[in-house]
Amino acid sequence: MNNIIKKINPKLFENTYDKNNTMGPIKPEPIKQYDFNRNNIVQANKGELTSRSSDIKAIVSSYKMPDLDKAAELTNSSNTQLLGPFDYGYEAEYVDEVDLKAVYNQMDQLLGNTIYKNLEGFNKHINDNVHAAGYGTKQGVIAAIMSLAYDFPEATGYKFFYTAPQGYTMREATDGIVPCKTNLDCRGLIQWAIHNGGYDTEVLNLDRRQNFEEYAEANGMVKSDINSAQVGDVFSGNGYGSNPHIWMVVGTYGGGYYIAEEYGVNHGLVINKLSFEEHAERVKEHEAKLYDMSKFYSNPNNVREENK
Repeated sequence: MNNIIKKINPKLFENTYDKNNTMGPIKPEPIKQYDFNRNNIVQANKGELTSRSSDIKAIVSSYKMPDLDKAAELTNSSNTQLLGPFDYGYEAEYVDEVDLKAVYNQMDQLLGNTIYKNLEGFNKHINDNVHAAGYGTKQGVIAAIMSLAYDFPEATGYKFFYTAPQGYTMREATDGIVPCKTNLDCRGLIQWAIHNGGYDTEVLNLDRRQNFEEYAEANGMVKSDINSAQVGDVFSGNGYGSNPHIWMVVGTYGGGYYIAEEYGVNHGLVINKLSFEEHAERVKEHEAKLYDMSKFYSNPNNVREENK
């Protein structure tokens, strides 16, 4: 890990905001503050909407996929820490908006030691990766999810946390990662990645498992052979307790899959390398089904205009 990365003192973020949430710092401002108002989202610099024509083929090869073995090792390493100045635990799954603001300021400071400089710089990196892979393609979706799952921890030594902020009943996908009103639990991560990859996620109804699965089954997306999954496909099933779980295939190898998932408060966002046998056990454990996303990705009507 980069030796220049410094551990963040959680107390650095205490009392950064006033009680009325007006964004006025009580202490001298150590780092940039972010307004969580939806009308003031910090946007990355956007390029022009990529055409779904021969232009896609021309740019797909310009995105370099990270080494997935390294990604799996990095995100499962005990040396890679979870973001957040607050304590994790099963009773602390829901965090409030003040905590989220502190986390995003923590991210901003961590990124100050990297080539991205700050959160705006990293949001631009996500956007650049998506366009290099192909905006409005499944490759763009994978580029988005790998930016958050690998590029961020590779640069900072910290991985993205699991969160379902209390009071947010919808997983509201945003461009980039500031502010976070995406409910980046497992289902929110998949919606975030598809949205940032260039798609309108409304039709998928990803916010509710039952709605998504009803849509998928009505559109012939269910596949019976769980070993026939392709990159960009998702598995959806039961989680632990009353919560459902969903994950995305981001790569394959001769013996199995690489999957990206928000794997709970004690693990955060990880890339897991599973053999076909291990993955079959996971599918059985969660009573999950495989959903073929190719029809959704290939339908030009599902591609969204940028900044919308």
